[in-house]
Amino acid sequence: MPVYEIDPLHDSRWSVLVESHPRSSIFHTREWLDALRRTYKYKARAFTTSAPGNLLSNGIVFCQVKSWLTGSRLVSLPFSDHCDPLVESPGDLEALLSAVRKEAAGPFTHAEIRPRSIPIEPQFNFKPWSQYHLHMLDLRPSLEEVYSHLHKDGMQRKIRRADREQPAEREFLRGRLASVSSWIRDGRNPSSRSSTL
Repeated sequence: MPVYEIDPLHDSRWSVLVESHPRSSIFHTREWLDALRRTYKYKARAFTTSAPGNLLSNGIVFCQVKSWLTGSRLVSLPFSDHCDPLVESPGDLEALLSAVRKEAAGPFTHAEIRPRSIPIEPQFNFKPWSQYHLHMLDLRPSLEEVYSHLHKDGMQRKIRRADREQPAEREFLRGRLASVSSWIRDGRNPSSRSSTL
């Protein structure tokens, strides 16, 4: 199966895939990739099995990272909690990872992938480097409901203490959290299709 490389910052098909794929997140968006480019000079690269001129049915995005400490490598994605390959079938995943392995064997020391929900099997010739815990907080419920699910002796007690000691700052933060919750509930977040944020 042929694999094609695209520039996700300039290929409009990338945004269409990100908007429609159930495993996409804020880290897949053109805006996030552009922020990495502007801030760190990282070049975004995406791989897909979709031929030029066709809508994208899958894709995996990387940034080309150059470091004097770790060398040049492909990272999916730097400064991101996770970045799932946007695939529907194991065959597509295998084709994309095979292309990434070949690309990484050239001028790069290695390729890093940080999937959230897709297991990268040993047959793909990727191995775990380190493991992390991903903590998610669903901001769709009301502020009171989110608060009621926090640990009573830990978080709730600290919030009550902050309310007593610095009520003006607390109200500012409460308003910001309510704004973010409203923004997410209204569907203005690219990852609002998933059950958690």
